[in-house]
Amino acid sequence: MLDSRLTAEVTGNGGFSTALSVNGAAVVRGSSLFALAPNIGTKGIAVIANGSNSIAQIDASVLHGDRAAGAGATDTIEIGASRVEGGHDAAAPGTVKCIDSYKADYATTMPNCD
Repeated sequence: MLDSRLTAEVTGNGGFSTALSVNGAAVVRGSSLFALAPNIGTKGIAVIANGSNSIAQIDASVLHGDRAAGAGATDTIEIGASRVEGGHDAAAPGTVKCIDSYKADYATTMPNCD
């Protein structure tokens, strides 16, 4: 995916939204992924890797949600040179990695995107 804008919003109470769900492999460059969750008990996760050994590689993009990224047990999300708003979903057991990325306040992210 190149130069795209994806926005998802959960409606009602409970549940979650995700702008990109990866089962296999995906490469994202120069894009914006927004997961909105405005209601009680909802959560927005910008990108989820949720297949067996899935990988998402995201570069020069913006990720926004309550959590920017969440990966299943054998899955990986790699984010480089991007704005990451929301950190990683610590409840998801997979690997989320950030390099040369920053938060909404322009502070450098930790290697796990927090």
